[in-house]
Amino acid sequence: MSFVVTGNGSEPAQAIENDGFFPAIEPEDFRAAMREDKTVPNERLAAVLIEAMISVNRELAPLRTRHPGAQTLADIDAPHINGESVMLHRYRRAVYAHAKAELLERYVDYDSTNSAQGRGEQKQDTADDQRRNLRWAISDLLGTPRIKVELI
Repeated sequence: MSFVVTGNGSEPAQAIENDGFFPAIEPEDFRAAMREDKTVPNERLAAVLIEAMISVNRELAPLRTRHPGAQTLADIDAPHINGESVMLHRYRRAVYAHAKAELLERYVDYDSTNSAQGRGEQKQDTADDQRRNLRWAISDLLGTPRIKVELI
């Protein structure tokens, strides 16, 4: 019996180009930042990152109309940290958090001995944390409050 494994070898994943306004995403940077190993094949990682980019781009569409002179997200006037616009840091944070939450939800442990039961719950909590990080990054990019509270 032989097995063929594709996409999770030693070759790095290719950059995922974006629409020109938003930056490309480097899957290897995602792996490093989110501590994601090669158990997720490059093809599957690319699919998750592309879906995250589509979702985040849709939510950030108002940035284009608010800043008509900006050709790219980096052109929006914002502070720079480590030589790069805060807008780019936050964009990657949003995409990474979205993708990581989806991976955590898809890769819950399966175990017939029931020893992984607690780990599945821990991963769900982490997926929820990543969804929160996504919401905060979107709010920060749009300049809206992270939390809205009303007294009744």
